[in-house]
Amino acid sequence: KRDSFDRLGPWNEATLESKEEGGLAASWLAASSSTQAGRLIGRQGMISSDAAYTSSSSLRHQTRRRRIDSNHKKSAINRWSVEGIYSVFCGLVVLLYLWANYSFLHQSSTASQHQASVNTTDNTKNSSNDLQSRFEWGRQQITQGGAFVHIGKTGGSSLSVLLRNGCHSWLRHPCRQVVNETTASRLIQSYYHVADFGLLPQSHHDFYVLTLRDPYDRTISAFVYEHFRNVQARGEVDRIKKGVRRDVQGACDTCFATLEQFVARLGGHGNEQSSAEDFVYPHHQSEIAYQGDCHNFTRAVFHGRVRIFHHLFFNYRKIKSLLPRIEDQTLLVTRLEYLWHDWDVVNAFLGTEYGTNAETVAGVAPQVSHNLLDPAQSSNTNEQQQQQQQQQQHIRNTARYRLPVTRDLSPRGRNALCRALQPEYDAYFWLLSRARNLHKDDLIQSLLTAKQKCPGLSIDFKALQKKKQ
Repeated sequence: KRDSFDRLGPWNEATLESKEEGGLAASWLAASSSTQAGRLIGRQGMISSDAAYTSSSSLRHQTRRRRIDSNHKKSAINRWSVEGIYSVFCGLVVLLYLWANYSFLHQSSTASQHQASVNTTDNTKNSSNDLQSRFEWGRQQITQGGAFVHIGKTGGSSLSVLLRNGCHSWLRHPCRQVVNETTASRLIQSYYHVADFGLLPQSHHDFYVLTLRDPYDRTISAFVYEHFRNVQARGEVDRIKKGVRRDVQGACDTCFATLEQFVARLGGHGNEQSSAEDFVYPHHQSEIAYQGDCHNFTRAVFHGRVRIFHHLFFNYRKIKSLLPRIEDQTLLVTRLEYLWHDWDVVNAFLGTEYGTNAETVAGVAPQVSHNLLDPAQSSNTNEQQQQQQQQQQHIRNTARYRLPVTRDLSPRGRNALCRALQPEYDAYFWLLSRARNLHKDDLIQSLLTAKQKCPGLSIDFKALQKKKQ
C-alpha cells in the first residue's frame, strides 16, 4: 500500500495514518459490501440454478408422464382389442351351442311327432292285418295300383274315408281300417290332395280316380271357404302361416271383401271374356302383391297364380297339366252332383277291369243305370243309403257357422263369373269326356247342369261325343 501511496505523492504521517485508517475502513466496507454482493450474487445464482433445475425437472416429469400415458393408452387399446375378440369368440360359441340345441330339439320333436302318428296308425290297424305297408316320403311315391286325386271342394273328403290309403303321401299306408271295403279301396294305393299334387308328374299308376264338380259351384265354394273372414269365423286362422296372415287379410278386405267384388274385378264388362292372358302378375306364386293393383291380383287368384288360395290355385286346368301322359291314362271320375252313383260305377268298372268282384259302398254288387237324367233312378238299397249317410257325416260341415262372406251374387255378377269360367269349363268337360266310367248320358246331364248355371257357355258337344267314342 505504501508503495502505491508513494507513487501518488508526498504524504505526511497524519495523512497517511488517516488515510490508512480510512483505507482500512473503506477496505472493510468494500470487503463487507463485496461479501454481501457475493452473497447476493451467490444467492441469485442458487435461485436461478434452482429455477433451472426445477424447470428441467418439470420438463422431464412431463415427458415421463406423456410416455407413461402413451404406454397406458397402447396397453388399454391392446387390452380392449383382446377383450373384444374374446367376447366375439364367446358370442359365436354361444350361438353355435344354441343352434345345435335347437336343431337337436327340432329333430327330436319331429321324430316324436312322427312316431306318435305311426303309433296312432298302428293302434287302429287290425293285429292280424299283415299287409305290406310302406312310407312315402317326398318324391318316393308308390308306382303301382291306382291313384285317388282329390280336387278341392268336390266331395273328395267323404270318399277318402272309404279308402284304406285315403291319406297324404307322408303318412304310413294303409292309414285306416275300412268296413265293407270296396274294390276301389283295395286297388287305390296313393292319395293326392293339395300338399301332394306336386308329386303327380312323377307318378305312374294303373288308373286315376278324379273327384269333380261343376266349375261354377266349385269356384264359389272355394272362394267362400278360403276367404280370410270366413277362415277367422271358423276358428281356423292357424292353418294360415303367421308370416302371410296380415297380407291375406289385407288382400281379402281390400280387393274382394265380398263375392260380388271378386267377380266384378274379373273383367267381364260388356262382351269381354276373361282368360289367363287378360292380366299381368309378374310375381312368384308365393307372393301376395295386391297393393295398388287389385284388378290384376284378383284375376291372378282366380286363374290359379297365387298359392295361398290353394283350392283356386289347383283348378282343373292345373290338375290336367300335372297328370303325366294324360292322353294315355285310364281316367275315372266322380261328380259331386251324382257322387254316390258315380262311386258305384267306378267300383263296378274296377271290378270288371281288374277281375275282382264289384262292390259298392255297402259291399254288394251294384245295379248301375246309365239313364242319369234323373239321379233318383240310381238304384240303391236302404242299407246302401244308410251307409252313405253315415259316410257323409265325415264331410266338412260349415252350415253351423254364420259366415260373414256369403255366396250372394247378382245376375250381372253371375254372368261375369260364367264368362271368366269358360277355360275352366273346357278343362272340366275334357276330363268328363275322357272318363272311362261315364257314358253319353252322363255328359248330357252334366252339360244341362252347366247350361242351367251359365246359359252363355260355349261347349262343343259334338267334339265331346267324338272323344267319348
